[in-house]
Amino acid sequence: MYAVVGCSECSALWVVEGRPETTRCPRCGTRKRFDRLKQFVTTDDPDRAKQARAAMLAERQEMGEAFADLDDF
Repeated sequence: MYAVVGCSECSALWVVEGRPETTRCPRCGTRKRFDRLKQFVTTDDPDRAKQARAAMLAERQEMGEAFADLDDF
């Protein structure tokens, strides 16, 4: 399982594989319990998780339409 999760401290998004007990934010370094993190997307395919994260980041920057016009990475 792959999950797109977010940090409550700095709003970073990242992909977590499996169900670890804890995970660390790649931006601010805050350690979080996995079961308390908001899981925006869960999937069995790592490429789908990466694509979902990329789409969410594009939406944050109001570039969702431009991202939708691109081919998959």
